[in-house]
Amino acid sequence: MDKLKRYLSELHIQKNITLGEFAEILGITRAMLSGIKNGKATPSIKLVKKLYEYTGGDISPNDFYHFDEWKCKKEYSVLDKEG
Repeated sequence: MDKLKRYLSELHIQKNITLGEFAEILGITRAMLSGIKNGKATPSIKLVKKLYEYTGGDISPNDFYHFDEWKCKKEYSVLDKEG
């Protein structure tokens, strides 16, 4: 997750916040944040929402989850037909 790594580096420099402090702000452990940063863990949707809000949209769900737009549209259209 290169974008998150860059953001965390900038956060440390600009706001003088450590990885541990940022993890605490997000309500997770430093180890979990480190795992997400290094691509070894995937954040929950709830955590992605917190990241999105804290970063003003710089970090978004698309940074973690890659949705197949066509597949989603197809599945929603099937659900709409089923009522």
